[in-house]
This record gives sequence, C-alpha cells and structure tokens, in this order.
Amino acid sequence: MYKFPTATGVIDCTHIGILKPNRHGDVYINRKGKPTLNVQATCDAREMFTSIDVSWLGTVHHSRIWRNSQTRSHLINKANVVLLGEDGNGIEPFPSEILLQVQK
Repeated sequence: MYKFPTATGVIDCTHIGILKPNRHGDVYINRKGKPTLNVQATCDAREMFTSIDVSWLGTVHHSRIWRNSQTRSHLINKANVVLLGEDGNGIEPFPSEILLQVQK
C-alpha cells in the first residue's frame, strides 16, 4: 500500500443504486433519499478483491456492516493484520490492530 507498507489491505462501503422495491421499499432509502444497497468490499495489498458483501440495505451504516461481517469474524484472531478503512468503522480493540482510522 502506497506510503503504508505494513497494511494488509483496505476496506470501504459504497451505495449501489437500485429500483425501489414495491414491498418494504423504504428500508432501502439511504441518507441521501435514494434506494440503494450498501456494499462492503475489501482488497489486499495487490489490489485484488478479497471479499464483497452486497446483502445490506441502504439504511444500514457501514460500521454495522463491518461489525457483522464474515471478514471481521475471519480476521479477528489473525496476527499482524492491518486493514485500512474510514474513520466511521472505528479502531478494533484486538491484540493485532485490524482497523486503522484514516482521514479522507
């Protein structure tokens, strides 16, 4: 990772626009008023995707997605893992630092 050579990878979420479903459509409306899915993805230091999760509604905050992700569950007991992400995810209190706050 450029200027952060010990980083194992990066994590981010993005909203993907969808057509508002007829049933329960309001749960897909994000904070900008658009119907979306909130997608979490991680990449390794080679810029290859290591996980993609498209199962979250647009109303869900990315910190909740991270807390409930299989990626987090998998990495929680790994040593020497540094996953760079936005400040909304927080810093994990594990022996090996899993998530580092990065200002945009």
